[in-house]
Amino acid sequence: MERREEENRKIASRKAISVILRREATMAVLENTKSKKISSKRLLPRTVLEALHDRIAALRWESALKVFELLREQLWYRPNPGIYVKLIVMLGKCKQPEKAYILFQSMVDEGCIVNHESYTALVSAYGRSGLFDKAFAILDLMKKTPGCKPDVHTYSILIKSCSHFYDFERVRTLLSDMATQGIKPNTVTYNTLIDAYGKAGRYAEMESTLMEMLREKECQPDVWTMNSTVRAFGSSGQIEVMEQCYEKFQSAGIQPSIKTFNILLDSYGKAQEYKKMSAVMEYMQKYYFSWTVVTYNVVIDAFGRAGDLKQMEYLFRLMRSERIKPNCITMSSLVSAYGKAGTKDKIAGVLRFIDNSDVTLDTTFFNCLVDAYGRLGCLAEMKGVLELMEKRGCKPDKVTYSTMIKAYARNGQRQSRGGGGGALAVSVAPTNSLSLVALDLQFSQARGLSFAPGELSKMAKDGAKNSKASNATAKSGKLTALDILIWVYLVSELNFKLFRGKKKEVKKETGLGLTNKKDDNFGEWYSEVVVNGEMIEYYDISGCYILRPWTMAIWEIMQTFFDAEIKKMKIKNCYFPVFVSPSVLEKEKDHIEGFAPEVAWVTKSGKNDLEVPIAIRPTSETVMYPYYSKWIRGHRDLPLKLNQWCNVVRWEFSNPTPFIRSREFLWQEGHTAFATKDEADEEVLQILELYRRIYEEFLAIPVVKGKKSELEKFAGGLYTTSVEAFIPNTGRGIQGATSHCLGQNFAKMFEINFENEKGEKGMVWQNSWAYSTRTIGVMVMVHGDDKGLVLPPKVASVQVIVVPVPYKDADTQAIFDACSSTVKLLNENGFRAEADLRDNYSPGWKYSHWEMKGVPLRIEIGPKDMANNQVRVVCRDNSSKVDIPTSNLVEQVKDILDNIQQRLFDAAKQKRDACIKVAKTWEEFAAALNEKKLILVPWCDEEEVEKDVKTRTKGDMGAAKTLCTPFEQPELPEGTLCFASGKPAKKWTYWGRSY
Repeated sequence: MERREEENRKIASRKAISVILRREATMAVLENTKSKKISSKRLLPRTVLEALHDRIAALRWESALKVFELLREQLWYRPNPGIYVKLIVMLGKCKQPEKAYILFQSMVDEGCIVNHESYTALVSAYGRSGLFDKAFAILDLMKKTPGCKPDVHTYSILIKSCSHFYDFERVRTLLSDMATQGIKPNTVTYNTLIDAYGKAGRYAEMESTLMEMLREKECQPDVWTMNSTVRAFGSSGQIEVMEQCYEKFQSAGIQPSIKTFNILLDSYGKAQEYKKMSAVMEYMQKYYFSWTVVTYNVVIDAFGRAGDLKQMEYLFRLMRSERIKPNCITMSSLVSAYGKAGTKDKIAGVLRFIDNSDVTLDTTFFNCLVDAYGRLGCLAEMKGVLELMEKRGCKPDKVTYSTMIKAYARNGQRQSRGGGGGALAVSVAPTNSLSLVALDLQFSQARGLSFAPGELSKMAKDGAKNSKASNATAKSGKLTALDILIWVYLVSELNFKLFRGKKKEVKKETGLGLTNKKDDNFGEWYSEVVVNGEMIEYYDISGCYILRPWTMAIWEIMQTFFDAEIKKMKIKNCYFPVFVSPSVLEKEKDHIEGFAPEVAWVTKSGKNDLEVPIAIRPTSETVMYPYYSKWIRGHRDLPLKLNQWCNVVRWEFSNPTPFIRSREFLWQEGHTAFATKDEADEEVLQILELYRRIYEEFLAIPVVKGKKSELEKFAGGLYTTSVEAFIPNTGRGIQGATSHCLGQNFAKMFEINFENEKGEKGMVWQNSWAYSTRTIGVMVMVHGDDKGLVLPPKVASVQVIVVPVPYKDADTQAIFDACSSTVKLLNENGFRAEADLRDNYSPGWKYSHWEMKGVPLRIEIGPKDMANNQVRVVCRDNSSKVDIPTSNLVEQVKDILDNIQQRLFDAAKQKRDACIKVAKTWEEFAAALNEKKLILVPWCDEEEVEKDVKTRTKGDMGAAKTLCTPFEQPELPEGTLCFASGKPAKKWTYWGRSY
């Protein structure tokens, strides 16, 4: 029995391997039909069909037809009408009607049953290409063929095609034919007509169609009807009418979709109604309408056309942070905006972004690029676009050439008539209308474009009129219209040889460097550095990030320190569930109001709705405290001191930023209960001191310890203390960690009572305190530079990286052995060290790689170092280099790492302190706020004054707020007045903008 089972396992294993090999071989044939490794007639069915459907979905018609031919060669092939229909529909979408007809004939020849669906697909293919005579002929054939009568779907498709070409006579014919055939229009038909009439500006017909639709009981308007009507008036600038239509549809119970909001945004943007645009955007955010790529494209284009590059770039960054891939339309809007604004360097930045992405470009994008360069007068770059188009497989169209002609005419400059590299010498005859018309015809025939005779000449003449120099100045060396046309013609005829001189050598980029500088574009720099430094990877849910090992190692180092310290305080670890019942969550009113917008809810189990939704913890007070009331009975049960390392979810926010604002993050949260307030107060400050040590001793970041205002304290708590950091590059404070005294509020709500030594009943005093992975984001922001991360040695998962530097003919293995020995020595002495012994990368590449990842110290070992019994050491923070003997390596490395840690703290403190500004009046405060300072002011400590300051400073950068009142208070002279209210000041408080 055992032998038979063993044989069966071997047979199954061989079969599995055989399937894998056949699948791989099939893919090889699909990728290269000339492969002779296996017979192309014995391919795996599933693999071939998957490949075919992938190509159909991607509208890759040429590749799809090749795979289909391969499919038909298979021994297992049987004709399938469904596959034929899908191919015909695809060819129609790709404007290949004749190939669709050939496929239809093949379908008939193979004996497939031709039905109504097959004919409809063919009608659609001809209709999409505007070949209506053939489409109508197929329609007549359908009427005569049994079982293939056209239905409302067939007519709706053909009506849509005719409408697209504004052939409304044929539309009326089709509607009349439908009535004769007894076919009633359905909702799709009416929506198609309403959309077509709206786009054509035929509002009376659009309205009558809508009224007719309303009279039909079986056809009720839907959101498509709403969108078509709103778009019709919005795109024509009739904003008030658009708004009235929107309100009427809503009052009829038709709810808008994301497409509706995209239409509204587009209409307001084109009408320059930016306040209304903002209102729509706020509404979408409030009611959870997630932005799509179309939404971003609309608003980016709107602000680009308005010349608001700052807002446009902000939206582009937001789009990328939301993991929505920019497309060709996005790139076109950016290029057009930069062209109008005259910022050539920004256009170059867009092109670099495209090179590093998978954006598929089309001719429209290149036309925008040509126009942008033309506006800037960058004629050489404009010419280079044609070569770029050729590389990308995009063919210039008449818009491309007409834009170039106008640009040349506008600039009035003559193309160089000589030089090497394939430049042409052109002899220009006197201009006359006959030669221009003839050249027009020659050009159209050469490129196969649909220019009307005389169209190019008119464009050239119009451009020349607007130029400073006209054709009359041709003799003085200015460019004439005929020069332009001859140039374009020669370019098209000679396949761009005019520009194909000796190509400039381009140094191959490794992709290691950052494309944004910290001081120039902090937001983009930060997004780049956390990804390129292998800290995080973006996830497919907005606001959620994958924390990679490089990040987790830092978190674990801080966790090890903090966990050991709180255990010295007799605090024990525990874990509570992530789910919270609504009744418990809502028990503490003030607390839940503070978190309500951020709470995420589980509402389904499989396909079934839960009877009671379950919240996912935003924090754990309401999760833990019902059980504290069970566990605490008398004074001997106190103090109860628990901590848990866990994740929390806080959902509602905009502008997610890795580590700083994420929907899920890791943290520790401590929850303690005491018999007296004095005990609680003492612990609050003990924990706060541990948080200071994490920032200053481990992360090398200076912080201010202080107390939060009543407005900024923890919801439901008695008071809140915090450590506050500051980011000089953005001029924003950031709350580093918090330690709260909750007082007895939660004890009252959750009935956490105890009996003291005298037998008296009392309520406990409680604290809660937490720090999160936000700490890591602060570290990146403070220390990172234009090369990437800069990690303080105490938290770096790799403190020392050892890189071999073998020269030509050197003993590579001996160098590798020396590197391994060095790592072993360092590891044995408590350092976190690794060697990069990869032989497929150069030493220079490795230097850049580990600099990007922020490793504090690099050791280089080459033949000379081995000969001299030394190593070269390079510091990441200041790039200083020193050769040290191997005999003293351990001591030297320790000193250097300690010095790096201290230098990072000193540099960060110096930058932070340079940003602190003392202000005593409102004018001084406002000036310092505009200068992005951390502002220390005398304050009266009144909540209404704080709210007033927020209102008065609200703007694009965000409002000012209190950060904390520092425990170390400067002297406050008697009679000092509050900077904002003029009332007597009670304390010095830090104010500023914050994350």
